[in-house]
Amino acid sequence: MDQSLGEEMTWVRQLSLKGFQTPLAGVSASAAKNKGMDNYKQGKYADATKWLSWAVILLEKTGDGVTSMKVLFSRASCYKEVGEYKKAVVDCTKYCHLLLD
Repeated sequence: MDQSLGEEMTWVRQLSLKGFQTPLAGVSASAAKNKGMDNYKQGKYADATKWLSWAVILLEKTGDGVTSMKVLFSRASCYKEVGEYKKAVVDCTKYCHLLLD
């Protein structure tokens, strides 16, 4: 990865996680993802965003790019539903970068 792309990804990561607390102790990436998806299906987009954001944090630690991509796509959809389009674009950008890796 070239340096400019690395700098862009650092910015994307900081923006995509801005305002979110660290995940609850003892919560696994899988549990956070599942809870986020359940909330999404129920139309609870704020709660879904919180849980999916925790899943992103935890998945980045494990290096599970495929699941990270799914979670980012779902979180982008949550952002779209509540009109937070810039955040949706950030997640889609990160998704595309993971896709290219």
